[in-house]
Amino acid sequence: MGLIDGLLDLARIEAGRLRLEPAALPLPAFLDELVRMVQPQAQAKRLAFVYTHSGRMPAWVHADAKRLRQILINLLSNAVRFTDEGTVTLHVDCRREVVRFDVVDTGIGIAPQDQQRIFMPFERGAAGRRRGEPGTGLGLTITALLTSLMGGELGLVSAPGRGSTFSVRLYLREVSDPGPQAEAPRQVGGYVGPRRTLLVVDDQPVQRQMLAGMLAPLGFVLREAASGSECLDSLREAVPDAILLDITMDYLDGWQTARLVRDAGYTLPILIVSANMFENQPSACWPRNARPSSASR
Repeated sequence: MGLIDGLLDLARIEAGRLRLEPAALPLPAFLDELVRMVQPQAQAKRLAFVYTHSGRMPAWVHADAKRLRQILINLLSNAVRFTDEGTVTLHVDCRREVVRFDVVDTGIGIAPQDQQRIFMPFERGAAGRRRGEPGTGLGLTITALLTSLMGGELGLVSAPGRGSTFSVRLYLREVSDPGPQAEAPRQVGGYVGPRRTLLVVDDQPVQRQMLAGMLAPLGFVLREAASGSECLDSLREAVPDAILLDITMDYLDGWQTARLVRDAGYTLPILIVSANMFENQPSACWPRNARPSSASR
């Protein structure tokens, strides 16, 4: 989830203005879709991804699909991100109308002194900070708050070097089949093929974190540069698959940086990231036959 969405959700929850929208949810199909979203991320890191369940799983439950998906994607994406070898497991245990979702990994683990801190906004454990993994720092905060809002419990068992288990326990009332429904749009959960590297160039760390928070869960490798000159230095070290380039930066703006990238002979795609695709666009920025790609923020 991007930083802006995260901050909005956090503000709504803390102000009591975020309202759940529960409806009939086909739990087995919902979980199968979740597995299809996360499995490519694990496979890209050569991790085994295991999905198991126990107890009688109801065909339909009363739940807010968007918020339940948000909780589980946050936990599963973190498990993949902080696991370098081994397995990420999603186990679903159904007992009457109480469902427990266990996300188990063989990753770096979390030190005891960090196990409360990581649920605070913008906080990370020491091991995570040392790895320099991109992210917004809001995922676990919002996961915990959403779990509480849904009347559930979130637990953690972990130790450094021995992996982590996050457990979400929710009351999900079984309901009858509501009959034919409009098919929901499919969620984008990753991409096929080798892992791609993106260079995010923005002088505002919040914006870099926002993009990293949106793209890292999809399986992209993210590198960051805080200026146009840092972008050029980074290209000399290693050429990514594409550049995401902000326009309004100090010293060298996005258009000037893109021109220097092309003048240096780099032909990789450049995606201009801006709220306004015509923002600060010089009339004679680009040499003939050299144009950037553009994407709205």
